[in-house]
Amino acid sequence: VKQATITQVDTPTGAWPFINSRIRTGHSRLVAWFETLPPGLRDYGETLFLGYTRRDFYDDNVGIQKMGLVHLFSISGFQVAGVYVLWRKFGRWIGITRERSLLIVQVLLVVLLLFAGGVQSLVRAVLLALTQAWRELGWLRLSAVDAWGVALLGGLLLEPGVLHNLGGQLSYLLTFGLLWLTGKPGWWQCIFLSVLILPVLLWHTYAWHPISILANLVAMPVFTWLVIPVLLVGIGAAWCGLTPIMSCCNALINGIQFGIAQMDRVPGELVFGQPPLLLSGVALVGTVSWLLRRRRRTIGLVLLVIYGVMFLLPRLATGGFVAFADVGQGDATIVRLAPRQVMLVDVGGKMNLPQPPWATPQKRDFQAQQLVQFLRGKGITRVQQLVLTHKDIDHIGNLPHFLQQIPVDNIYVPLGMMQTEAYQELVAPHCKGASVQEVQAGMRLNRWTLVKHPFKSGAGDNEDSVAVLVETGPKRLMLTGDLDQAGERNLLDDPMLGRVPILKFGHHGSKTSTASEFVQRLQPNVGVVSAGVKNRFGHPNQETLVTAYQNNMQVFSTAESGMLQYCWSGKRDRWQAEITSPIQLPGRP
Repeated sequence: VKQATITQVDTPTGAWPFINSRIRTGHSRLVAWFETLPPGLRDYGETLFLGYTRRDFYDDNVGIQKMGLVHLFSISGFQVAGVYVLWRKFGRWIGITRERSLLIVQVLLVVLLLFAGGVQSLVRAVLLALTQAWRELGWLRLSAVDAWGVALLGGLLLEPGVLHNLGGQLSYLLTFGLLWLTGKPGWWQCIFLSVLILPVLLWHTYAWHPISILANLVAMPVFTWLVIPVLLVGIGAAWCGLTPIMSCCNALINGIQFGIAQMDRVPGELVFGQPPLLLSGVALVGTVSWLLRRRRRTIGLVLLVIYGVMFLLPRLATGGFVAFADVGQGDATIVRLAPRQVMLVDVGGKMNLPQPPWATPQKRDFQAQQLVQFLRGKGITRVQQLVLTHKDIDHIGNLPHFLQQIPVDNIYVPLGMMQTEAYQELVAPHCKGASVQEVQAGMRLNRWTLVKHPFKSGAGDNEDSVAVLVETGPKRLMLTGDLDQAGERNLLDDPMLGRVPILKFGHHGSKTSTASEFVQRLQPNVGVVSAGVKNRFGHPNQETLVTAYQNNMQVFSTAESGMLQYCWSGKRDRWQAEITSPIQLPGRP
């Protein structure tokens, strides 16, 4: 926007909308002021005191998620408890009656909830505090467990989706566990609560690090007696213009950030994959039963068996899958052929266009992160083969970020590509000891995968794309990168090509690929298009869809259906679409 004029201002009518508007305006102004603080005070202060989490917070504060410290960095129970306890003490000190003090604290809690924008983690804490005040006033005659139930029902009424996200689930689960741990030592509470939330963490994050228990044991007292006081002093010093004190406090916070980041590098993380929902539920119920002291030894053994099954299940599962990842206008295909045999064909990528000066630089490659999370969700921590079909950015651009997170044994590129500038810039500096090899037709990458193209050395362009024929369970799959129609016709000279039931259309469904003769020879039943939503190239092209219709194919597109998965076990197979249904083909109802 170069120039604008405000023609009308929305003025709240009525006392309550006006008060709410003033509170939220004050919150936004405080956020703007906190943005001027040094990074350490800014990040921790905004999240702990304002309930505001910057977009780059977890990128700038490595280790918080892996160490299971997320619950400490949300405006939730401890802020509410602080307001409740401090006001009650202050009220007694200035001589306010008990009843009046409890009425005032309820107002303060509602103001805190409005101030923080009604964040879900705060709803639970405020409702629990309100029920506690009502119990002290004699308005409610409930046990602590019943009060927790009332807070849960109230939270669901105010925010029906509160239990559909990790924060809401942890918030209620942790407070429920604390109800049964009253009087227990702090170290015991921390260990048990870590075990209690483990099924939920595995469902959402797919992994667990044993050091997270130690991290929480250390972090709780450190936050209570060091981080919070240092933040208060540092923010107060910044407000008063005492720069030396502010700098010292920021240095202390930076030291804590550094320590958490170092813990993130400790090896030993266990990637379980996403466990079956039934097993997660049984583990959660079993942990609660153990908490209630019913046959602890038996339940403990059962829990160990359940977690063992969770860990081994993805590693011993029979069958496999092919996942056509939704990476926008790009290509990335994941093929799990056996428990220890995972192959990727391309990793997607986006062209880095020049950004205006005001634009915030993107620190995380979200497409690469998506691929990594999908692999971890399947219990996959290593890739045996990575095929880079050619040098285009939309096929290999995510490679540097991907290789930072997942080890790869072997990387394959088309014959001649290692001499290109794209290879020297995007591939060679990031291989981290992986074996890189140029491939050509006739080479076998593993017992299931045969290279069908290229036939000669090239420059890694579309016409030099690697094409592979993969034995995926009961059906065969052909992947051709961006190979053009001329290259497809060259494949027809192979008398052993045979029928291929699943064809991934070349070049995102462009009319430059998917020659009619090629499709007629392969006789595929299903065609897959990897393309971006409303992409500027118009992929898949109408000519390609007409070819598919004429050959009685069913076509799926990541632009329409999101990630597509073809799964098999023995001779049984199935398709799974993330969003919708097959593409509407010309002339087909």
